Amino acid sequence: MTLGFEDVLNGDPQRFATIAVRWDELAATVAAQREQWQAQVHGALGEQKWQGAAADLARGHIDTVGQSFAGHEQNLRQVSAVLRRSATGFADAQAALDEVRQQAANLGLVIGQDGSVAVDPAQALTAPPNPQAMQDVANRIGTAIQSANTADQQAASALDALAPGGPGTAPLTSPSSTTAPSPQAAVSKDLPPGAPAPGSDPKAVKQWWDTLSLDEKRRTADKYPYYVGSTNGIPSAARDYANRQVLDDLIANTKDEEKRKGLLKLRQNLGPGPGFPEKDIPDPGDPQHPPKLLLNVNTDGTGHMIVATGNPDSAHNVVTWVPGMGTKLNEQNADWATGIPGNIYNQTVGKDHGGSTAVIAWMDYDAPPDVGGAAFADQAKAAAPHLADFERGLNATHNPGDDPHSVLLGHSYGSSVVGETANALHGQGGLSALGVDDVIAVGSPGMDVWNAKDLGVKDGHVFASRAALDPIALSMNQMGVGAHLLDPTDPKFGAHVFDSGTGGNPQDAHGSYFVSTESLTNMSDIIRGDYGKVH
Repeated sequence: MTLGFEDVLNGDPQRFATIAVRWDELAATVAAQREQWQAQVHGALGEQKWQGAAADLARGHIDTVGQSFAGHEQNLRQVSAVLRRSATGFADAQAALDEVRQQAANLGLVIGQDGSVAVDPAQALTAPPNPQAMQDVANRIGTAIQSANTADQQAASALDALAPGGPGTAPLTSPSSTTAPSPQAAVSKDLPPGAPAPGSDPKAVKQWWDTLSLDEKRRTADKYPYYVGSTNGIPSAARDYANRQVLDDLIANTKDEEKRKGLLKLRQNLGPGPGFPEKDIPDPGDPQHPPKLLLNVNTDGTGHMIVATGNPDSAHNVVTWVPGMGTKLNEQNADWATGIPGNIYNQTVGKDHGGSTAVIAWMDYDAPPDVGGAAFADQAKAAAPHLADFERGLNATHNPGDDPHSVLLGHSYGSSVVGETANALHGQGGLSALGVDDVIAVGSPGMDVWNAKDLGVKDGHVFASRAALDPIALSMNQMGVGAHLLDPTDPKFGAHVFDSGTGGNPQDAHGSYFVSTESLTNMSDIIRGDYGKVH
């Protein structure tokens, strides 16, 4: 069926968006059922409870059924993405048709039910017909109708491909297949019309975003999710909405198995999204159940992601945690991206503390893969401008009625990234130029600066700690100096050194800072600004 003038004029694209939400909910239900089924069936068997050939066959069958669940979930989410893009394309065509109808009225023309253009009889005597103007209006009507038909045909083809057995469906017994489904290729990576170029000042991006109506913002996020999701200066809730579409697209098209598993784990950990926000900064909600917002995701280099626990645009205490060596897009880091900020958040907010806090896992750089690479500052220097721009973006989108308490928390090589960011801003006042109030370094090999003052925050607002059994101490010589200069816990550095306990044992101590009662308690006191409690 070909759509005509009245079909486009009277269509309701919002129905597609509403149906897309229902498909998302169905996908989330399937995902929850899969997790419950695996826990109850696969987990109940255990490796020690049942062994032998029959046990191996049973477990193989169980894995196949679990993969079938995952395949269904992926296909359901792809249907949702197709419906959203169709709604956006149809709405754009309607908007173009509304504009040309207004143009026709201004020119004294009328448009018939079939889209034909004629002179308004009421104005025929006073306004002689202008053939060129009539042709221009007719051309614009034709273009709008064609755009609506294109959106409709693309959606029909994509949905047909996703029908059972269609070429776009994920094989139900092998969700790890790297075949790229055709519907997902339609996600645009282009620049929205009139939008600032990537890398522009986040303030300029926010100014542009503020010129858009709510409907325009929603359509832009649906049509250009890669731009909206990755651009600093666009509010966090809108970036999360866009990045969930990007995440689905990457899952469908990523061939690198490690990255793809990381993407799937990330989507599982995030849970279902809330839909497009009705305002730039949604109401905070229950602090005991903070939102998880996906602020960036891509498969460039080693793969990157930024995940916030709590909304940094509305929270007063905003923590950016920069992890170190081995950070990349895989299952383990996807767990850390939500789990570690969750630990910090829960300790900071707690049942008795209250407060308004957001903790961000900033995994947006190519970290050294091993100790040998971590001995050099090259990757920390390369990460510095990206971390600085992200922090500027947080400032641009934060609630203008609040002066946030900004904390940079670097773990291991991540503390070197924080230090190199300060070095890059040396002529501008260091980290204070980004609005950073406090710096925390834990398990640090050095921050590529010699003194806390070099970081550019107020005296007494640089904090450092090392667990007693953390082997990172072996990277320093007897003078406390290593490849990344002076140990931040050395008295000569000038940081406020706090207790992180022993770390349990040398094997676990380097990663103990986010599970240790001592370190988490002290860090949460710093984050809340309760400096007198830090010990």
